[in-house]
Amino acid sequence: MGLNLSLQALTLPSGTEFPGTMQELQNLIAQYLEIVGESNFSGINYGPTTPDPINRDRPWFKTDNAFQAIGWYAWSGSVWAPAPLFPQSGTFATAPTGVAVGQFYYATDINVLCKWTGSTWVTADGASGEIRFVRGTSVSAVLAKYPGWIVVTDMAGYVPGVATDGTASGFDNSAPETNGGERTHMQTVDEMPTHSHSVAYAPTRSGVAGANPLWANDGTTTTGAAGGGAAFNIMQPTWFLITIQKT
Repeated sequence: MGLNLSLQALTLPSGTEFPGTMQELQNLIAQYLEIVGESNFSGINYGPTTPDPINRDRPWFKTDNAFQAIGWYAWSGSVWAPAPLFPQSGTFATAPTGVAVGQFYYATDINVLCKWTGSTWVTADGASGEIRFVRGTSVSAVLAKYPGWIVVTDMAGYVPGVATDGTASGFDNSAPETNGGERTHMQTVDEMPTHSHSVAYAPTRSGVAGANPLWANDGTTTTGAAGGGAAFNIMQPTWFLITIQKT
């Protein structure tokens, strides 16, 4: 089944004279041309009712019960299946429902190709569990352009890292869905660099007066305290983006 139309010239009557003007020539040509090939086109199936397989030589333009367009279907050999044509398009709010699982729809208002899951429309790209960082002024504005995605909240305040399967060593051996680190840190004595302080120490004189007095050089003293003891910031320069995950 196919539709291949063409123009075919008819035979001019005997004695036809050549017209005197271009317009008259055009009218004459149009009068003796016919369109051929339409007899090979057997039509299409149309509407919400599934066509009988006997009409499988015709494509089916499926609609809902209100005759709103759903899309083109073709006979696969056993069932009517969505035809690999250009997807239907329109605003996301007017996307049809009840279509075949896996059918595509291009939402023109958010410029996103969507796919029907059987119950809702989601973005055609992205796998379940995939995470993306998106620029936007609000969570609601971002999610409006990513149907089928949710905002990630349990990672707030964390920098993502690479998890392993347990074969790495040391700090790099971090299991999936674990976390660590801190935003501020209180330094301990063991974390301080090895260092010393210069202390001014005045010896004391003891013993009897005379030519050889005794000087006491041993003893302890305490330096003056310094510092406030507050935790310090260890967070690297960070740019915060909205984080979303596909469901």
